[in-house]
Amino acid sequence: AVMYAGRIVEQGPVDQVLGRPQHPYTRGLLDSAPSRSPKGQRMREIGGTPPSPTRPIQGCAFLPRCPRAEQLCRNAPALRRTVAGGEARCHFPLGAPAAGRHDVATGFQVSARGSTPPALELSNLSKTFSVKLDPLLRLMRLLGARVRHDVVRAVDDVSLTIQRGEVVGLVGESGCGKSTVARMAAGILRPDAGAVSVHGSDG
Repeated sequence: AVMYAGRIVEQGPVDQVLGRPQHPYTRGLLDSAPSRSPKGQRMREIGGTPPSPTRPIQGCAFLPRCPRAEQLCRNAPALRRTVAGGEARCHFPLGAPAAGRHDVATGFQVSARGSTPPALELSNLSKTFSVKLDPLLRLMRLLGARVRHDVVRAVDDVSLTIQRGEVVGLVGESGCGKSTVARMAAGILRPDAGAVSVHGSDG
């Protein structure tokens, strides 16, 4: 699975995610690998910067950095199954036609779930942390001054299913929420919202 700004933006079998990535962010991560750049030339990079974790995200979190961005991307996309076999949180996945030319929905297909309970299922997990104030701001607050207390949304509505026998990798830029998801899955952290299920039983 691939995370960006606290959310899963793509997930699927290893061969599909690495060989036929559907989200532009995944494509950018793969293109940033040293082996993808000619020797002696600067490594490729994803332009721009990730969104601030203390500000609410409007629409697609990757919109300001995405080369395929369109007006529709101002609306938050859902995580939907693609024709490549995985799932992508994108209005215009790379396996679908570009916007304005064909029906974008052809890039998706209906997913089917088996009846066997998964080994691990994370359902709509969310987690926020309060930003620790420095001593001066704490003193100002004690004296009655109004000091803004920022909250970091580390994980935002993450769902992930791991079947028995599967090995899942979680990748993304530093600070995107990978470790927080792992800690909630392991029971080290309690999510603010959502549920963790192990072999069909709530964790």
